[in-house]
Amino acid sequence: MFPATVTYVDIPKGRDHISTVFLRPNTVIRYGAVERVAVEVHARGEIVAYASQPDDKTQWWRMQINARVLNGVLLNRAQTPFAFVAWDNYQAIKGR
Repeated sequence: MFPATVTYVDIPKGRDHISTVFLRPNTVIRYGAVERVAVEVHARGEIVAYASQPDDKTQWWRMQINARVLNGVLLNRAQTPFAFVAWDNYQAIKGR
C-alpha cells in the first residue's frame, strides 16, 4: 500500500475540484501494476466523501490487511515536474 495525505487550502465552494497524486513509473515496474485505488475526502476532521476503484463499499483501505505499507511513494502535484503545468486548474496545496 502507498498511503498519502494531501491538504489543500483556499478551496472555493462548489463541486468541481481536482486533486492528484503521482506514482512514479519505476515504482510500477518494481512493485507491479496498481490493483486498487481509494480516496477519502475530509473536511473539518470528518470524512465527507470516499471512492475506490474498483468500486467497493467495504472500505478495504481501512481494514487490517497483510500488505506492506510504503510511505512517501505517492507524490503530491507540488513534488513533481508538473507542479506549474496548468497550475490554476488545481487546488492549492498547503505548505509544510
